Amino acid sequence: MTNSRKMRYYLNRAVARKIKEMNGVFCNLSEKGDNIIVNLLTRQSLKDSSLELKHRLSETILEYPIEDKSAIIPLKDLFEFDRSVFDVYVRFDSENKMRVKFHDKNKSFSAVFENKRKAITSYSTIKNNLSLRFKRIFSYDMIQK
Repeated sequence: MTNSRKMRYYLNRAVARKIKEMNGVFCNLSEKGDNIIVNLLTRQSLKDSSLELKHRLSETILEYPIEDKSAIIPLKDLFEFDRSVFDVYVRFDSENKMRVKFHDKNKSFSAVFENKRKAITSYSTIKNNLSLRFKRIFSYDMIQK
C-alpha cells in the first residue's frame, strides 16, 4: 500500500467510526441508593422514549420511562432474577428500538448490595453493546468474575 492509500484508508475508518458514534446511543451508569441511574448520551430526540432491559434467559422485558435523557432502574425489579444477564435497549416508539452501545466510562461500573448479597456489573458484548450481569455473591472477591 502506498502512503496515500494508507492515509485514505485510515481517514475513511475514522470518519465511519465518528458517524457511528453520532448515530448511536451511549449511557453513563451510576448508583444512587437502591437505584441505578442511566444517563443517556445521544443526539436523537428521546421524547416519549423508554429504556428496556431484556432478560436473556426468560425473554422478559422490563421497561422504564426516560425523562430528561435519564432513566431510573429500581433494583427490586432485578432481585427476582437469580444469575442473569440483561441487554439494554432504547425504544423510540412502538416499532423502533436501538441497542445501547458500551461506553468506556462504564468499564468499571459495579454495584454491590450487601443486604441482598447481590452485585451488578456492566460489560461489553462482542458487538460492543452494553449488557448488565446481575448475580448473587458470597464474597467480595466474586464481583469481577
